[in-house]
Amino acid sequence: MTSLEVRNENRYVSQLEAALLYLGPTISYASTRYWLTLAVQPQVFAFKGATAGYHLDLTRNEYVQARLLLGFPL
Repeated sequence: MTSLEVRNENRYVSQLEAALLYLGPTISYASTRYWLTLAVQPQVFAFKGATAGYHLDLTRNEYVQARLLLGFPL
């Protein structure tokens, strides 16, 4: 199964210091014994905390984040 995942990441210290939006494809596989998901999400926009001259936060955050998740019933 394929899908699209949107993720908002916020960082607070004493107040909101960064607000980022990630968007990317997700591929999933499920069987009766386990499930597996791969998500690749490039940074789309920094609402707060953008690097000077850019619309992304490339100083403190990654340009692309990837996750591989594995789950199984106990």
